[in-house]
Amino acid sequence: MRVLVAYATRHGATAGIAERVAAALAAAGLSAEARPVEDVKDVGPYDAGVPGGAAYMFHWLKDATRFVRRNQGMLARHPTWLFSSGPLGTDAVDALRRGPAAAGRARGGAARAPGPRRRAGGRRGRAPGCAPRPRPSRSGA
Repeated sequence: MRVLVAYATRHGATAGIAERVAAALAAAGLSAEARPVEDVKDVGPYDAGVPGGAAYMFHWLKDATRFVRRNQGMLARHPTWLFSSGPLGTDAVDALRRGPAAAGRARGGAARAPGPRRRAGGRRGRAPGCAPRPRPSRSGA
């Protein structure tokens, strides 16, 4: 089975991911190659597709989107797996800067600041991105 790992990248990180995906597929006994989407002229020789792209502001790069739209027929008829790469987000990045314990809380999706933080202007409050604590019900039940 010939597998095409086609990718769109802005700074090169997605190319590295695509190369590793292709290497893992090759190690599993498949014929796989990673190529930039702009270099792929014909998807006919491939039996499966793994398109991927860097995501910025919740959107794939336009080259990746164009590639999938242009080749949607082949991708619909053959095994297909999509991948994306992009920034972790500010909560996880900030947590990593605070240390491993905070990073674990951020990755679990329940990051809370260990205590009140100072905001601009000297006001105390929640850390940016943290959910407010639930208030107790005032009903008599």
